Amino acid sequence: MKSSKFLIFLFIPFILYSCTALNTDSHADLFIQGQVTYINIEGGFWAIQDQNDTYEPINLSDTYKKEGLRVTVSANYAKNRSSVHMAGPLIEIVNIHKN
Repeated sequence: MKSSKFLIFLFIPFILYSCTALNTDSHADLFIQGQVTYINIEGGFWAIQDQNDTYEPINLSDTYKKEGLRVTVSANYAKNRSSVHMAGPLIEIVNIHKN
């Protein structure tokens, strides 16, 4: 019984770290909780929309290109980059997680 309690205490820090890792990523400009959507303008593109904004990721993996997929993203603004879509800021994803 003591060994099982000991194992639980070993895993608590790991669980806490994995739950907060996205929100403490020191290399990210912003954190987004939203959904992936395909916008069919100017040839079409994948975007991430939260309650307030639309972001255009420049490196969204095919794994996450699913309409309506809810994600949590840490990202940096893609400075010195432009897009013909003009749907929102261009971002480079640092970390992404399916919700």
